Amino acid sequence: MSGRLYCFAVVAASMGAALDVADLPAPLPGDDALRRIRIGQLAVLCAPTTADTVAPKRRALRTHAAMLDALHARGTVLPMRFGTLADDEAALGRVIAAEHDALVGYLARVAGRSEYALRLSVARGALVEAAMAADPTLAQRHAALPRAAAARQRAAIDLGRHVAEGVARARRRWEQASLATLRALGIETVLQAPETDDEILRAAVLTNQAETDALTQALDGRGIEGAPRLPPDLTVRLVGPSPVYSFATIRLSGLQHGVEMPRCS
Repeated sequence: MSGRLYCFAVVAASMGAALDVADLPAPLPGDDALRRIRIGQLAVLCAPTTADTVAPKRRALRTHAAMLDALHARGTVLPMRFGTLADDEAALGRVIAAEHDALVGYLARVAGRSEYALRLSVARGALVEAAMAADPTLAQRHAALPRAAAARQRAAIDLGRHVAEGVARARRRWEQASLATLRALGIETVLQAPETDDEILRAAVLTNQAETDALTQALDGRGIEGAPRLPPDLTVRLVGPSPVYSFATIRLSGLQHGVEMPRCS
């Protein structure tokens, strides 16, 4: 069959054969019914389309995400980027065949696991307190601020810079302690930049439902033997499960690609 294909995901051929496509969400508006194209031990879930490109509009993004969520609920999935298009079935087959063994390896690596968004935060002001405790000269500088307005302002700016550096060091210490705990549990992570002042770790983690209880218990202050101490009153937020966007989203040479899907937060 010829014609362009909108690609959603790669799955094991056995999973693709067992899927009831009628029980999955509809493809993007204007596309034909979902198809399963088998290439060796793999199958690609895709839909015939007449589109040359797919704009990342809200409805289309939601449709793509809903399809991946539905597939993820049924088994192990390697998500493809939103807007991934193949010229035709033959072109898709060539691309997948060229990376066949690597993709089989990816499937084995993430089998039975999901992505969770992990957010670790401390009480407001805790990072500043940690910075002050680690460097007693900061409190001394604060006590010694000049009375004269101009001199006090310059000294306060300089002190603020040193406090910010101390806060950054404290955040790195606690981030590294948290990562050591995750490594001890054998959990893979993809770090992301903190988005709030009290956040010490923002990451995607690769785990399964059975391991999440051990993960939260290890991080909520109980810790695990041999790992560095975690900060007191740590707030643990774990959101998921979701498809493994951060760990195995496919971008293959020879296909037209769109944008990355937003991760759970």
